[in-house]
Amino acid sequence: MVGTPLEQHLLAWATGRGVVTEQQLVEGTSFDLTLAPENGAAPGLSLWATGDLARFDREDDGLSLDGNVTTALAGGDWGREQWSAGAALARSWSTSSYRSGQQKGESEVNLTTLFPYGHYDLNPQFSVWGMMGYGWGNLSITPEGREAMEKTDITLSLSAVGLEGLLLDGGRDGLSLTSIADALLVNVSSEESGDLAATQSTTSRLRLALQASRSFPLENDASLAPMAELALRRDGGDAETGFGLDLGAGLDWSSPRQGIRAELEGRVLLYHAEEGFHTSGITASLEWEPAPSTGRGGPSLFLKHGAGAATDAGKDALLSPASLPDLSSAASSRGQQFQALLGYSFAPWGEEGLSVRPEIGLGLSPGGREYSLNWNTSPYVQPGEESAWEISTTVKRQEDNDSRPAAAHSLALRFSLTL
Repeated sequence: MVGTPLEQHLLAWATGRGVVTEQQLVEGTSFDLTLAPENGAAPGLSLWATGDLARFDREDDGLSLDGNVTTALAGGDWGREQWSAGAALARSWSTSSYRSGQQKGESEVNLTTLFPYGHYDLNPQFSVWGMMGYGWGNLSITPEGREAMEKTDITLSLSAVGLEGLLLDGGRDGLSLTSIADALLVNVSSEESGDLAATQSTTSRLRLALQASRSFPLENDASLAPMAELALRRDGGDAETGFGLDLGAGLDWSSPRQGIRAELEGRVLLYHAEEGFHTSGITASLEWEPAPSTGRGGPSLFLKHGAGAATDAGKDALLSPASLPDLSSAASSRGQQFQALLGYSFAPWGEEGLSVRPEIGLGLSPGGREYSLNWNTSPYVQPGEESAWEISTTVKRQEDNDSRPAAAHSLALRFSLTL
């Protein structure tokens, strides 16, 4: 990458390429619409939208930045039994204050990105997926004491493709082996304008993985499913370069009769040719919701604790809306994060009426705390059935550890419909 350190860091913060690691603490409005065929055999049409606000207060290589990034993401999917296709449109706004030595001022970044993607089943064992992206926007810098604003255009391009094949189908109780291959290429650049030098950064990654999984039946319809994945990767471009070896593992225990599910996932970079490049992460979660198996209302509890980098990889990480801004090959450290959600569902008007579920949530991270109150309303359904629609309202309060600025509040409304 060329250009001044200030421009490099502002582009990195604005596009999510490496250095913004704060949790997305405040979520905005969300909308979800699904039009499924009557037989339920295919996903049909799905429309969705969501918004996020992320705060950051970071210092790196003598440059400190304090500000926020707001992202609105909307998309649609259409699918049949063998294929699905869709597109997502993301709009990001970033404002921040910077200080580097004697230099300080304000910066602003606007970026719009379009992501078309698709998935096709070649046969019952093999499937292929692809994703492309193009983003455009501008970066503005206003040094302190100067009224003139320095402005330059920025662009982002992305290409990704993957192939998954089931080598051995173990069925319900046997060993299954899956081969995975994917490739990723990302480019971010800005034009020269006034005192701002041109910048350009390219990142690429090739990955070949073998995944093994097996499910062990236990008493009372419970099951234990371990998983292990070994991946060979080749990173290139302006970030880390060279070959590396990833190891991922997971353990899933579930008991449908009791409504309990526990998951443990971990991922570590065993080796990389780039000296000093290390990444690892672990995530543990516990979900308890007896109502779906009993048909009666009752309490529900969700706990999740994570440390280090994200444990997803390949398509699961890339196609996740929450992960779209983080397209660098270098995984960012998330630090310690904890989430808890306690709810209680009941049907105040019986089986012919509505089902409601109030929830209270708590989130903890190195950057601050988050408190939430949720209210979910949907038609009452029998166990195993899906609600035709659901309305969710969420109120959140986010507090920064540095108490700067004052606590932030948000109101989110989500509506989903299945026809």
